Amino acid sequence: LFRSTTLRDNIEQTTQEKEAVEEKLDVASTLVATNISLLALDLRRNGTKEKARDKAKKVDVLRLTFTVFNRVGDGAKDLYIVVKDPTGAVVSSAAMGGGGQFSTREYGQISYSAMKTISFQAGTSVPVTVDCKTESNFVSGTYIVQIYNNGFLIGSANKEMK
Repeated sequence: LFRSTTLRDNIEQTTQEKEAVEEKLDVASTLVATNISLLALDLRRNGTKEKARDKAKKVDVLRLTFTVFNRVGDGAKDLYIVVKDPTGAVVSSAAMGGGGQFSTREYGQISYSAMKTISFQAGTSVPVTVDCKTESNFVSGTYIVQIYNNGFLIGSANKEMK
């Protein structure tokens, strides 16, 4: 009986230690976003010519560029991009492949504007570009773009437009 209790205690302790290690690995596998840039662009000549703009009525697309670094693990990772207009509403369009929801660690389910899957090898960086379009015209004010991976906010940028 004593052996059985000790064995059960050892199994329970080992299970708890395994869960703690898995949790740490899960957090460590979250990507790191750096060099985040957000440009407001006017596209001309069917998109072959681009010009940076500050006036909302002349902007066709918000271009988000950044670099993501993968610390551990190989394979594909999903990035969720959330674009919020000056009123705080999430901007999405069929062209961006958005309109769905994903789960965050802090805020629960939230809507996203675009989702992008990136393939990695451990210890590598990958440049990412996402063009954010809207079904209607852009309006004056501050647009906020947030980048999520593994349920965590890994980066953000904002752009003021007149």
